[in-house]
Amino acid sequence: MAFHDTTKVIGLSKRIGCKKFVQMLIGFLVFPVIAFSQIRKDQWLIGGNGMFTYSKSKELTLSSWQLTPGAGYFFIDKLAAGLRGGFTSDKYDWGVDKFRFATITIGPFLRYYFLPLQQKVNLFADASFGYSWSKDKHFDPDSHWNYHFYSTTFMFGPAIFLNEHTALEITAGYNYLSRGPVDSTITHRLQVGVGLQIHLGK
Repeated sequence: MAFHDTTKVIGLSKRIGCKKFVQMLIGFLVFPVIAFSQIRKDQWLIGGNGMFTYSKSKELTLSSWQLTPGAGYFFIDKLAAGLRGGFTSDKYDWGVDKFRFATITIGPFLRYYFLPLQQKVNLFADASFGYSWSKDKHFDPDSHWNYHFYSTTFMFGPAIFLNEHTALEITAGYNYLSRGPVDSTITHRLQVGVGLQIHLGK
């Protein structure tokens, strides 16, 4: 079967000419990449990212999950700005001592897509600033604290457009936060996540 198909391809290339055949082949290969991304001016962006983290050492077991829904608007082609929220749950287990953090975040974000408008796979960079409220609860019911802090997050990655309105995202990023008023802890965190964005508009 493979030999029969190859013979057909060779015969077709002879009939239409080698140069034109190569052009058709390139067009066929490129067509799936050039598609229907909705990153033009006046489009809406609605969606979010999710992340789960688990690590374990002799002294500590840490599990964490985070959801970050948001909505934005394209003020010009490829540039969107909007508002993003977040909920994070962290659990620290030292064996004898256990803590749980629940955090709510809200703040603005800015996002830019680098490749031409019609690319099915595009690359973006995203920056956000957030104000967060966090409750730190010791598993002892009489011991807990409240925090507030500011955070800045930078992330980048590919947006893979599955259809006209839906894009799958894989992100890598950096998060900086400063916590108070109980203490002045500063945290640096590298993040990897997966998200889904809905693009709406004409």
